[in-house]
Formats: sequence, C-alpha cells, structure tokens
Amino acid sequence: MKILKSAFLILTLIIISSALLADDVIWLQQPASEWTVALPVGNGRLGGMVFGGITTDRIQLNEESLWTGNRNQFTDKPEAYKFLPEIRRLLFEGEYAKAQEITEAKFMGNNGWNMYQTLGDLTITTNNQSAVENYRRELNLRDAIAGVSYQAGKIKYEREYLSSHPDQVLVIRYSCDKPENLNLGIKLSRPKDATVVADSNEISMFGQVTAGGIDMAGVNPGVKYHAILKVRTDNGNVKNSGDSLIVSNATTVYIYIAAATNYWGDDPKMKSTSELEKALLKDYSALKNDHITDYRKYFDRVKLDLGGEDKSAISTDQRLEMVKTGEKDNKLIETYFNFGRYLLISSSRPGDLAANLQGIWADGLTPPWSADYHININIQMNYWPSEITNLSECQLPFIALIDSLRTRGRV
Repeated sequence: MKILKSAFLILTLIIISSALLADDVIWLQQPASEWTVALPVGNGRLGGMVFGGITTDRIQLNEESLWTGNRNQFTDKPEAYKFLPEIRRLLFEGEYAKAQEITEAKFMGNNGWNMYQTLGDLTITTNNQSAVENYRRELNLRDAIAGVSYQAGKIKYEREYLSSHPDQVLVIRYSCDKPENLNLGIKLSRPKDATVVADSNEISMFGQVTAGGIDMAGVNPGVKYHAILKVRTDNGNVKNSGDSLIVSNATTVYIYIAAATNYWGDDPKMKSTSELEKALLKDYSALKNDHITDYRKYFDRVKLDLGGEDKSAISTDQRLEMVKTGEKDNKLIETYFNFGRYLLISSSRPGDLAANLQGIWADGLTPPWSADYHININIQMNYWPSEITNLSECQLPFIALIDSLRTRGRV
C-alpha cells in the first residue's frame, strides 16, 4: 500500500513487529540481526542505527542531505501542462494505460527520482572471545541515548551512543570496568562513491554520490560529502592500519563523527572538520549533558499516563508477546506514544531538512520509494504528532519545504 511510504509508519510497524517497546526505555536481550531492528539515534540531521553486536558492532550512518540530486537541480518540463487535458480525458474514458504512457513521457520530470542514500557504516570490532552474560541493548527515549551492556568473563562492558544537536556530532563511548581491556578495530565504509583515509587517530571518508546517471547538462548532480571520525582514549594506544584505526589496551574509548555535504553550498570538508573540532573542545560528560538538556526541552513537554502495572523489568520483546496473547500492558502503549515523539524530535529540527519517508534513517543506495518526499499523505503523517504533542518547532522544516515548492520555478 502506498501509505506505507510514511517514514514513521514504516518505523512504527518495524518496531511493533520486532518488539521494541517498554516504558521510557526500549530494551532487548540480543543484538540486532538486521537493519530493521537496530535502534535509531539522531539530532535532526545526523543519524545512526545501532546494531549492538558483541564482536562486531555496526552503526549505519545517515546525513539528511545526502541525495543523488542537488537542491537546485531543474527537472520540470515547462510544456507539461499542455498535456494535462488529454491525460484527464483518457482517464475519464478508461484508457489508463495510454494516460500513463503520456504522463510518463510528457508530464513527469526529466531526470527521474532523486534518491536519499546512506552515508555509510561505522564498524567496530573487538577481540572479546569470552562467553557473554546479561546482554542488554536499549534506547532511552527520555535521554535520546542508546546503550549496550554485557558481562564477558569477569569484565563488564558498556557502550553509549548519542547524536548531539548542540554539537552536531554523533558520539560513541566504549568502556569496561577492568583497566586496559578494550582492544578495538574501527572502520568507516560506504558501498559506493567513497574514498577512505586513516591517519593517526582519524578517519576521513569523502566522495560524490551517484545514482547511475548524469543530468541534462552532462554533469553528476549528486552531492559531495565529507565525513570525519576521531578517536580519543583515557589511556591505551591508537594507530592507523590501512584505512582503519586500531585501539589497544584502553579502558574508555570515545569515537566522534561529523559529516556534511555541499547541499547548502558549504564546503563539506571544512564544515565537518570545523564541527568536529568544536565538539572536541568539550569533554564527553559536558557534551552528553548538553545533549540531554537540549533534547528534554522538547521531550518533557508532554507526559501520557495510562496507569497500569510497571513491567519494565521484562524485556520489550517478551512484553509484546504477552500482549499478543491478550495480556494488558498500558505502559507499553505509553512507550509507543513516546517513541513517535522521539522519532520526530530526532529527525526534524528547526533549520534542518524536513523528515523524509524514513525520517533520516535509511540503509543502502536504493531505499524503498527512494526515501524521498511524497506530499500526498506520507509526509503529513510524519508531522501528525507535531502540534498535538507540543512540538511545533519540529514542523518548521516541513513548512519551509512547502514554501520552497510554492515559490520555486515561478516567474
């Protein structure tokens, strides 16, 4: 059904079918086995899907403006309006195939669809060979922080993942409670159109996205992008090996990622590097606190209380199975409501692009329906929670999008 193009409806159905709800914390007892059950983090512009694997952790990355066409790309056919009466006539006469043929040849834009694409993957490998106990993967909806924790041998390992709006970086913290027991391999990659360079404690990934074609002027209209990653440790060693970084004998590791494109006319390397350098002026605790404070000014405006028994000690997938058998769980409904607000806050902030069909979270180079904008009902559905849950500011990118369509191309 076409309605499934809605970003938040898609993610909601994914979450329901995969059982990811529980009070203000969504938590499970296993890593994500596929993209649709990873946990989303986002700051409105920069997003990640957290898999939480034990020996190999994947964080799939997105930047909101990573499109195969630029914002000034002209695709309209100025003479298209002349064919509208004929298309209408054929439709009313039941000549649907002929109407479609004329529409596609004479009425639709010149360059087909632009696609929203993945920025790439951050892959973190560990050398942990011990049996794992007490594994927990979670998403705290009130703090907008994902986490992973588990016990391996006599060592407890913890991770935090957040995407900060004040500092415009995605940050990951790995730690363990026994000194010098973190040994990691860190790699950035992308399926296509990427050059990756590692040097000392940094990785840069850059290129220009393509979608298998050029525009009418004979040039690639895809955006140019630049992502930069930097690693800090409280102790231990960091060195580059090929296009990756190797961390050895650390107790705590911090991974900072910034990314930008030339969608708005910026130099993506200068912008991403500048944002990263500014974020690195703060220590992690200050950055985390600023992130939480900024996020809660939106999230804490509304609270839904349906009463009912507290079942947060039970993993979310188990709770959903219990609901399927007829058991009542009002707290699960509250989390469902809060998850919708979380997605809107995390994918549509003032000054950013409007949330697309998948918010900002989309994997691969050809996501469903191109993860683009469909202003029939789908993008409206993204913004249904904005006014009724006191998130009016989050609707501003949508209003800006509509305004740009109203004025674009008019004489």
